[in-house]
Amino acid sequence: MALASLAQLPTVADRIIIGPIEVENRPDNAIVLLVEDEWLVRMEMADALTEAGFAVIEAGSGEAALDLLARGQHIDLLVTDIRLGGGISGWNVAAVARDGDPNLPVVYASANPPDKARMVEGSAFLDKPSRTDLLLSTCARLLAECRSGGTVGK
Repeated sequence: MALASLAQLPTVADRIIIGPIEVENRPDNAIVLLVEDEWLVRMEMADALTEAGFAVIEAGSGEAALDLLARGQHIDLLVTDIRLGGGISGWNVAAVARDGDPNLPVVYASANPPDKARMVEGSAFLDKPSRTDLLLSTCARLLAECRSGGTVGK
């Protein structure tokens, strides 16, 4: 890789937003907020979700994710790492997102062990690295539960 192109690589604090995606203009599939501070992992997960037909909004930090939520960005699903660097964790992001939508499906994806006491109710936990098909099937399952009238957060 040339040195000039290295300067263009995103940093941990970068936020990449594909959108903003308006609710009325969204594709048939769900809008996913993907929160991951490691840009290469975030890129791979976003590519997999996009190829599966999801509309993906990326946030490189918990602070960036909370900013998106505070500005009223509609999402149908949250996929978040737990340790995000900085002061806001994935646990915090999920709690705030659920305050705004009690039935929001949440998928935690982390190399850190799950803390059942901090996971929002009805959420799923995936160990990283995890298989792409497992990520996609977990997202699809939680969305189907939510869309069929189930209360994911209850």
